[in-house]
Amino acid sequence: IIIIIIVIVIVIIIIIIIIIIIIIIIIIIIVDT
Repeated sequence: IIIIIIVIVIVIIIIIIIIIIIIIIIIIIIVDT
């Protein structure tokens, strides 16, 4: 149960990081043009 919670938290953190990176890339692309 604890392991499952830890895995879920890690996955959520990874998803958030990916979303942030995508947003940063989009902003950079928008600024560049």
